[in-house]
Amino acid sequence: MVPVLRDGNPRRRHGLTSPYIGKLADADLAALDGLAEQAASVLRPWSGRPTPPTLLVGLAESSLMLAWFLWGRLGAADLCLSSRLPTATAGARRFEEPHSHGPQHHLSLPERRYARVVIIEDEITSGRTLQNLVQALADRGTVFEVITIHDLRSPAARLGMEVAFQATGLSVRITALADLGGGRRSLRMPTLVAEGPRSWRPEPQRAQAQADLDGLRTLAARHDVAAVFAVGEAIDLPLCLVTALPAARRPRLRHVTRSPWCVDDSGVRARLDLGPDAMGAPHFLYNPEGLPGETALVVGDASTAPVMAALCVHLRARGMTAIAYELDAGGHTG
Repeated sequence: MVPVLRDGNPRRRHGLTSPYIGKLADADLAALDGLAEQAASVLRPWSGRPTPPTLLVGLAESSLMLAWFLWGRLGAADLCLSSRLPTATAGARRFEEPHSHGPQHHLSLPERRYARVVIIEDEITSGRTLQNLVQALADRGTVFEVITIHDLRSPAARLGMEVAFQATGLSVRITALADLGGGRRSLRMPTLVAEGPRSWRPEPQRAQAQADLDGLRTLAARHDVAAVFAVGEAIDLPLCLVTALPAARRPRLRHVTRSPWCVDDSGVRARLDLGPDAMGAPHFLYNPEGLPGETALVVGDASTAPVMAALCVHLRARGMTAIAYELDAGGHTG
């Protein structure tokens, strides 16, 4: 993990971020797949059947990529990614991340119960976000497996959470990968390739997501795309696109994020402010790179359209060709 200094968040000044998820440099797909392999290996064996009905939850934004890769290791699982955007779908849940710059999270869920719920987090500090999420999902299952990269809770906080969960009758086990060690694995393409979108969506959003993925693949085949920029929470389809391409043709993947960090001349050497999205949340590209003459594909949704436009202006000023693709809107926007 890389230490970062949060900008404008008096509730939590210091933080950690993974170097693999595309925020500070190009996403390291091999490292992410290795972490997912390790995460899958620490899940408790399940008696009776190898793959119980599983709800897999990744939290925006830092845990979305790791949850996406873990889905490829679990087999049959419903992958649900939290969002800062409200949703009116059936089965929607809301929970709070108290110390975040964007505290409100929303989840769209299938209408069913699960034998287990697997939650992916990048780090656990106080544990309040996790408690809020488990409480929001208590009617969907009673066995919770929480996998985090770092667990920074104090011994007293760990004991307090354990007692609180026991009082609810829920079985909650928390595993920190950093405590287990383990090295980098090699990327194994059969695990990664997904013919369609991985994250669960209610109808008719599923058909639209497949149409968007097909549209992205058409653009990638038509243009020599060197880089893909995933804006905000638009992670699922860019990952499907990039990992399905042969290694020799695979573009770099970068993440344009809401996370506000200060330039520290270490992990954050430069910051490009791209302005607010339609909800008023600012977005940033850290350590921007790119060569004149390269083609970049910028992927976002209607809520991040202003950010996408600002990024395209920046890339074109660097002599690059920028193609914007707005999800749920029928495709290429200019």
